[in-house]
Amino acid sequence: MKTRVALLRGASLNDAELVSYLPLVDDFDFSFYHNAWRPLPLRVSKVKDCSLWYSDDLMRLLLPERLRTRVQLELFGTMDVPLRLQSVCAGHQIVHTAETFTGYTQRAVQLKQEYGHKVVTTVWENIPFQYENISHRQRGWKLGTKKRVACAGIDHFLVPAESARIALELEGVPPERISYIGNAVDLQQFQPRPKSYRLHQQLGIPQHAMIILFVGRLVWEKGVFDLLEAFGLLWRTGRMEADTHLVYAGDPREQVNLEKERDRLGLAGRVHFQIGKVYANADTMPTLFNDADIMVLPSVPLPYWMEQFGVVLIEAMASGIPVIGSSSGAIPEVIGEAGLIFPTHDIQALAHCLERLLASRTLRDELSRKGRLRTENVFSPKAVSGRIRAVYEQVLGDTNHD
Repeated sequence: MKTRVALLRGASLNDAELVSYLPLVDDFDFSFYHNAWRPLPLRVSKVKDCSLWYSDDLMRLLLPERLRTRVQLELFGTMDVPLRLQSVCAGHQIVHTAETFTGYTQRAVQLKQEYGHKVVTTVWENIPFQYENISHRQRGWKLGTKKRVACAGIDHFLVPAESARIALELEGVPPERISYIGNAVDLQQFQPRPKSYRLHQQLGIPQHAMIILFVGRLVWEKGVFDLLEAFGLLWRTGRMEADTHLVYAGDPREQVNLEKERDRLGLAGRVHFQIGKVYANADTMPTLFNDADIMVLPSVPLPYWMEQFGVVLIEAMASGIPVIGSSSGAIPEVIGEAGLIFPTHDIQALAHCLERLLASRTLRDELSRKGRLRTENVFSPKAVSGRIRAVYEQVLGDTNHD
């Protein structure tokens, strides 16, 4: 009989994350749980997805976004609290959750003694004592306390990046309970292809022009203003060819402010926006990368967040697109030697990286080859799922010895 695994990911379950698990669905009996209210669309085949009502479903139904998180934390002291998790725990041998501060992780740990399941948790958080360090606030005290209880009861931790491992070890988790898995990218969906010029046509960009691409949430901490200013610096100083354009693709939170800054810099007609939530439009992403010449992730850390992985990096690398990343969080680890890294928030350094790549076809081709090879060796579905399989077998072996 196959081992039954429940993967709980709340509102964040998406096609890109499921790539890591697809090679395992024939050997394990998986159920993938997401929020009942407006989950992200899942297009991956061979996946048994299930709805589960969480307290934040009610928050999203009843409250505007600006109040939702605060009320959620004040009422529950945590996020993503499942309203009914007993049947899930009773029907699965492994309950695989995400993050130590989520309600579904904490509830799965609470139910372990009653139902005998193992709890495996993927931790993306790479800032140690994320909630304990605001313990003077009421909601920080609640979150920090529950997080520590969850950490004590989790059987094994998986980390997509070593920066998350360091955070866990600093918080007191024994190294032997932590395993690196990385994150998989679909190497068939994302691969080097000739340009379709669809992006050029949609945005009115000449086919001979070069495109610098940003993909993600258009928010300050993603470095979107730094990228615009670096692009403007090259333009003003005459260090960039006239046929180079910058495209922002993603959730348009700061689009209005970016457009104002673009116009102040005299870049109208050179900076474009392709709007839409990235994970909700996964089927359009391969063409987007293939039509670009350079992809940039210039993230800037905040007191309570820094880049935890950067899935768009491995998607671009798998597509054969050279990448540039800031030194924030896990970005240097993900890119390795297959791209250019600049110091976070250093606009002149970012401009220099852009200038180097724009000026050298040889360097672009070299990084393109290195990026594809790195994704094949480190971030392939086979490699990542193999690491996950090893952890599942380990925790099940621990059960047999109990």
